[in-house]
Amino acid sequence: MRPISVDSAIAPDLFLSYQEADQEFATKLASAVEAADGGGLRVFFAPWDVRPGGNIIAELNRGLEHARYVGIVLSPDYLRADWPSAESSSAVYADPAGRLGKVIPLMHRRCQPPPLLRFRKYIDFETIGFELGIAQLVAVLRGRPLPRGRGMSGKPSDRGETSPPHRAQLDAAEPDAVPDLLYPNVFPVHNPPKYVWSAPTRLKGRTEVFQYFGPERPIPPFVLAGERLFTFADLSAAAHPFTGVIEEYDVVRETWNSWVQDREKEKRLHWLLDDCLRQRIRALRLRYTRKGRKYYYEKGVLKEQRFKAFARGKGKDFILDYTEKGGNFVAHRAVNLRFILLGAEPYLRIESGWVFSDVLGELIEGRRRTVLNSRFTSGQRNSANFNEIRFWLWYLAGDDESLRLEIDNDGRTLDVKVALEPIEVGFGILGDSHSLSSIQAAPDVAFEEDAGEEDDDDDGPLEAFNVEGDQ
Repeated sequence: MRPISVDSAIAPDLFLSYQEADQEFATKLASAVEAADGGGLRVFFAPWDVRPGGNIIAELNRGLEHARYVGIVLSPDYLRADWPSAESSSAVYADPAGRLGKVIPLMHRRCQPPPLLRFRKYIDFETIGFELGIAQLVAVLRGRPLPRGRGMSGKPSDRGETSPPHRAQLDAAEPDAVPDLLYPNVFPVHNPPKYVWSAPTRLKGRTEVFQYFGPERPIPPFVLAGERLFTFADLSAAAHPFTGVIEEYDVVRETWNSWVQDREKEKRLHWLLDDCLRQRIRALRLRYTRKGRKYYYEKGVLKEQRFKAFARGKGKDFILDYTEKGGNFVAHRAVNLRFILLGAEPYLRIESGWVFSDVLGELIEGRRRTVLNSRFTSGQRNSANFNEIRFWLWYLAGDDESLRLEIDNDGRTLDVKVALEPIEVGFGILGDSHSLSSIQAAPDVAFEEDAGEEDDDDDGPLEAFNVEGDQ
């Protein structure tokens, strides 16, 4: 490579700052940039451009001053070295807010970028590979859109037509125009009920219904509203499960489609679908908090706190007790389970989260809960959220591909397909691929015998849905 004179009319396009331990990578990178698109780009690379006998400091200063961009090869060695840090500091302070986009971090070996570089998007050679990394770097140097879904080819721009740095940044913000697979957090119901049944009732609340039948009697999902009881169970059957609770003279059967087309009935349908979760939640002895609409475990319920869902990893604890280490709170792994309707089709939506309690076992609310929740979730990446959803699916459904929720006493179920099924979209996020670890066998859940008797009424989200409009 011929040396570049920074005093000439042609200034270097890229000043390359690196540590000696990364010189092999830096040499390969500088060569690839200058060879890209048939040549035309120039890199200030010290082994090529600082002449023997020349003033090293003066040459480097001129290179930094005249270069259109400064590429910083990030690695643990770079962060520990003094001289490259001085080069990067000079470049950063020339554009501290990053408005000019002059500084381009180049992640070679994984490390934590220094504070003044953390808000700048870097090219991750370690994740996306050398060729795609060079293609992105060359696109920025030439002022072209990034080659994400637009193909790796394209006629290079003349140097005089190079777009300003801010234009390249705007182009880089466009999404990939390439197909990608995404995993949603909503899961379809494959056999929704055909009918909703209702009849008048004299009982005023859900607690009265549970008290009427007693704790041993299984009760199908139901909702009370407008002095009527609504259920998926067939109230016209000779031995229907609500005998004695409803008035038999005005039994009404309505189709599923008629309910999803009526806004008020659709709201009740949401409540009724959510009530289908009740028996499964009660069987697992999960508690419910209305504030965050989450299910969680209290201390002293499970014999074993840790469950290993995936082949990799140590498993997940349902309760993290920080009071044992001098702290003043307990973190409970939690999940929000709610049915939603997309058109006429029902889906179960799953969102992971946390619930917090104090040393007395009382749930933490208000600002302190917000602070703790931010502490536990703000740094959590998509892959972690995805694994939390996979964990809860495994725990709720076990080895089955469907979560079967009883809707009457005749064995009919609401089957939620919990097998992960990706959807294809016309765009994607570069480097967001995530390998799935295999699932372990179904969990063996054991409870403490002295966990306490369950209430006659349920602790689910429909506990207060006793009258019309009451949420």
